[in-house]
Amino acid sequence: MPVYQAEKFLCDTINSVLAQTYSNWELILVDDGSTDSSGEICDTYARKDNRIKVVHQLNAGQASARNSGMDLAKGDYIGFLDNDDFYYSDTVRILASNIEDADADIAAGSYVARYENGKFIHNTHSGAVNVWNNYEAMKEFLIRESMDIYVWTKLYRKTFLDKYHIRFEVGRCDEDFLFNSQAFLYSSLTVMQDSPIYLYTIRDASTSRTFRDQQFLKYLEGTFYRVNEIEQMVVKHYSSLAYLAKRQKILYLFMILSVIVKHDRKKYANYYNEVITYLRKNKRQMLAERKYCGISFLGALLIIVMPSIIYFYFKRWKGYIC
Repeated sequence: MPVYQAEKFLCDTINSVLAQTYSNWELILVDDGSTDSSGEICDTYARKDNRIKVVHQLNAGQASARNSGMDLAKGDYIGFLDNDDFYYSDTVRILASNIEDADADIAAGSYVARYENGKFIHNTHSGAVNVWNNYEAMKEFLIRESMDIYVWTKLYRKTFLDKYHIRFEVGRCDEDFLFNSQAFLYSSLTVMQDSPIYLYTIRDASTSRTFRDQQFLKYLEGTFYRVNEIEQMVVKHYSSLAYLAKRQKILYLFMILSVIVKHDRKKYANYYNEVITYLRKNKRQMLAERKYCGISFLGALLIIVMPSIIYFYFKRWKGYIC
């Protein structure tokens, strides 16, 4: 578990692990250079329970902290937990039982999301259990309806991760998406139970949601890298699923478009032009998938026919995709 500046939430998060009905676990807390009392809290818990291990490292980011924990892990399976979220009491038991019973490389569950104001979303689940082969799991990963892209709703066989050298790419955005794209590329079997096993807390200041102007270039670079890597991987290994990878890419390019028009066009012209070029090149699928991407037929049509410079200022004036 990566830990950074989490003193307000850390005790509750660790306590959710201590409350597990499955007791044969190891918790590795990686203090990623916290300057608050997070490191001391970690040490206090480790002194009280020998199943808890603590690593203190210079700040290197969440991906690096997760990799450090994976390299030190002694158990048969690897799971992930963010320092301000919570496991349900049966989380580890459910995932461990499923991965063992199915002899799978990955066991997945679902989550409930909670805003700080107490509002809950993503809280309807069927309870259905499915076992997917490699192709089926990759398809579900790309569809993103039955299964999410997060690592914290999953348990991975450690020998599987080590065999294929699956680790987080340090310094990248959306590291969960990249990690799981590799995991599902190599997994033989995945078992998925559509039951809530994780409580995800949506905070305004979390690392996944904070977005400052100076971070915009990193956001663009990271998003383009991720969607391009996954599209290329799917085209190479699962050509019949290429349309799903393109659908995901189109969706994220629309998201980029809605943000980039709020910034200086000349400064980010290369990214803007790349978005427009890709959408126009794949205009048939863009039009077919417009509802999935949350835009109207007119909005998609304007991207195709309107000169890109004019569209930029039209979009900025409009403030949203039609």
